[in-house]
Amino acid sequence: RVLVAPTVAAQMTDLLQTAVNTGTGRAAQIGRPVAGKTGTTSSNKDGYFVGFSSGVTTGVWMGRDDNRRVGGLQGGRAPAQAFAAFMRYAVKDRPIEEFETEVQVPEWQLDEEDDFFFGDPDDYYYIDEQGNLIEPGRSEGPGGALPEPRDQSEQDSGVEVTRPQQPRVQRVPPPRPQPSTGRGEDGAPQAIDDDFLDGVIGRDR
Repeated sequence: RVLVAPTVAAQMTDLLQTAVNTGTGRAAQIGRPVAGKTGTTSSNKDGYFVGFSSGVTTGVWMGRDDNRRVGGLQGGRAPAQAFAAFMRYAVKDRPIEEFETEVQVPEWQLDEEDDFFFGDPDDYYYIDEQGNLIEPGRSEGPGGALPEPRDQSEQDSGVEVTRPQQPRVQRVPPPRPQPSTGRGEDGAPQAIDDDFLDGVIGRDR
């Protein structure tokens, strides 16, 4: 009975085999292909190793019945070593089986276009030096016109041609509202009302 797609099983098996070959489960190696995963709970209260090889799957748990921590307990140490000690005898009379990790993905699962996740290079937005938004396909020149290409003869002649630059308009921020002194024209304290509060916090009504 197939529970997961063959491509998914192959990818997961490859990951688990790598964990034993070069990862945290190296202590579970037994001289033949092994795939497995270590596990350690917080405060080192539980240590696990679950793996399979040559058609046999084995899980090892180590810990205390009272759920107290065990110093130095990690899934890649004693549990993985116990797995290896058991599996050497459990599979010694079984043929060595290589894992199938190279499975071709069906064509119907592939994207029709390779550049499906890539956007159009002309579809972009950016901000120029003055903080102006430049829309797709338009430059920062006047009227949004694209820059003129340089004449090839100018490049080949070795003479640098300087073109006049368009003047840049400096953007001046609007003046900030002056804070209120809290007094009227005659110097008397000003009554606190909505206009007074709006002037203090600079809020336009």
